[in-house]
Amino acid sequence: MNTLRIYEQIQELGVNENNLEKFVLAYMFYLNRKRMGWIPIERPCRMVYRLKETTAMVVMPFIIPKYIKHIWGIEVNGVYYCLKRMVVTAYAPKFVYDELKAETAVMFGENAEQRPLELQTFANLKSAYECEEIIADAMMLLYYNGVKSNPLAQSRYWVTNGKSKTPLVSHKDTSQGLIKPYQFKTAKLRPILHANTKLDFFCALNDFDAPKQEAVDKCVKRLEESWG
Repeated sequence: MNTLRIYEQIQELGVNENNLEKFVLAYMFYLNRKRMGWIPIERPCRMVYRLKETTAMVVMPFIIPKYIKHIWGIEVNGVYYCLKRMVVTAYAPKFVYDELKAETAVMFGENAEQRPLELQTFANLKSAYECEEIIADAMMLLYYNGVKSNPLAQSRYWVTNGKSKTPLVSHKDTSQGLIKPYQFKTAKLRPILHANTKLDFFCALNDFDAPKQEAVDKCVKRLEESWG
C-alpha cells in the first residue's frame, strides 16, 4: 500500500486538521451504508420516494434497496422529474392537462387535489438536460436493480414558457427553444412536482458526501412508517 500517495490524495481533496473529523465521520457513514447495500447518487440528483396515503415525499441521495419500488422520480435543483413519461397527442391544450389530472388521481387518490402533478416549464427541461448524463447514470442504476424508467433523452416535450399555462412543444435540442408555430401536436409528457419544504422530508450531503445523521434517520423513519 502506497500510504504516502493516499495521504497526498486526501490532502488534494481539501482534508486538513480543521475538517478531518468531518471527513472521518463521512467515511464511516459511507462504509456503513455500503454494508447495507445503499447506492449513492451523484450530485445534484436525489431519489424521490413516495409515501403511502399522503402527498409528502422523501428525498434522499441514495437508492435504498428495501424501498426501491417506491421511487417515483429524480430531484434536480428542487424539481422532481417523474421516472416515467408518456406520449400525448394534444388536439387541444386541455388534453395535456387531462393526462396530468389522470396521473395525479392514480398517484395520490383522494388526496389528488392537494398536490397536482405539473407540466414542466422550458426552463425546467433545460435544467434537467444540463444534468442529463448524471440522470442517465441514476436511471441505469435503477434499471440494474429492477426499476424501469424512461430515459430523459433529448426529445420533443410538452412544456410551458413559464408565463402562460398553454402547452407548447420544445425542440429536441433545447438550445433552439420552442417549436414555432408549434406545429407538432404529439410530444412526450414527463410530469413534475416542486420540492415542498413544509411537506417533504429531505436528506442533503455535506462537503464529503455524507448527510446529517438526524436527516437520514427522519427520512428512513418516514419510509418505515409508510411501507414497513
